[in-house]
Amino acid sequence: MLYIILNQDKKSVNRLSEELGHKWESVNRISKEFKECLENNTEDPVLAGEIEIDEKN
Repeated sequence: MLYIILNQDKKSVNRLSEELGHKWESVNRISKEFKECLENNTEDPVLAGEIEIDEKN
């Protein structure tokens, strides 16, 4: 679930905002704040953004 939140694109944020009934800007801001907080407060290299997961393989 954390990976999904960290890697949301604009289309996903838009869909989530529609489902929640909140403004796109609010959901996008919260998603970015969550990502920044997680990146700054974790020692896990994947969650910190130091390692990127390739979903194509």
